[in-house]
Amino acid sequence: MRILHTADIHLKEPSDERWAAFETIVGIAGKSDASVLVISGDMFDRNAAADRLKTAIRDVFRQNPFHVVIIPGNHDDRALKSGDYLGEKVTVLDESGRFVDIDRARIIGLPFEKIGEQQVIERLFGVRQHIRPGGVNILLYHGELSDKFFDREGYGGEDEYHYMPARLSHFDGLGLDYVLAGHFHTKFHLFKFRDGYFVYPGSPVSITKRETGRRSIDFFAVGDPPKAEPLDTHHFETIEVRLNPVETGNAIETIKSRISSCHEAAKVSLTISGHVDLESIGMSRKQFGNAIDTLKRPNIAQIDHEWRDVGEILQNDIYKRFADHLEKTQLSEERKTAIRDLALEAFSEVAHAD
Repeated sequence: MRILHTADIHLKEPSDERWAAFETIVGIAGKSDASVLVISGDMFDRNAAADRLKTAIRDVFRQNPFHVVIIPGNHDDRALKSGDYLGEKVTVLDESGRFVDIDRARIIGLPFEKIGEQQVIERLFGVRQHIRPGGVNILLYHGELSDKFFDREGYGGEDEYHYMPARLSHFDGLGLDYVLAGHFHTKFHLFKFRDGYFVYPGSPVSITKRETGRRSIDFFAVGDPPKAEPLDTHHFETIEVRLNPVETGNAIETIKSRISSCHEAAKVSLTISGHVDLESIGMSRKQFGNAIDTLKRPNIAQIDHEWRDVGEILQNDIYKRFADHLEKTQLSEERKTAIRDLALEAFSEVAHAD
């Protein structure tokens, strides 16, 4: 039995990058012989969006050979009800303790509610009465682990209050093999509690610019640890190319190489920083800046120019003596580069002081 687990898709329109990610995930589930696709909350971005999208959702799920189990999250807590028809094999677990049996697995819901930690603990104690002896017991949960101190931005920037807070130890002794969670966006996180595994898959598409890097889903065979599988979906990347004046001759090629390594689905913010000796390559500041800009690809959203021309500083006698002494030290090349950068910054500040 194989389970594909995702959360926090935040669907808004049936034609944007989030929808494309949703269709990608459903396609992967169909092609990879998944038994169940689990969506652990916030399938929709807003309750109102769900009404517009349910017909399109049914079309996507219509021919599924696999089961789909969904719980509401804090963004769609009123949008999904157990009586909703989203497809023949789609089940919505809209109340704590509702469950569905699929093969030898019992999947139990703990959807989002506006409750505090003590009430979450009470809901978890209630889960114990639904545990299936001798089977695999899986809890779907949409909330935050308060003892893991995630950055609030990791939850999509929401900081009004704590969302269904629990501690990892609260899942001990309940008879659960897996807790498949949602609400944490930034990246895949796997934790081991006493009896099983707790996993956040991360959002499968970048919802905010803080969610950088290639996105993933959680895809595993029952009995094995959850595992991150990378997706070719829209995401943000921030790349900094720090130039080294010792290697100025390769500056453009260095930038070009970093740009070419970007994933085609990424929207990239590129920063060019560090120091360059333009005289040594026969270029003016304007020519060098234009040369960088001509490397821009369609998926590069912006290029920030933070580099400095330090050709004059490199010819300064004091700096030359410093650089010669630095090269004779036994420091690593990485350490030498860091010290050289600090020195160049200092010389530059003095040179441009009022």
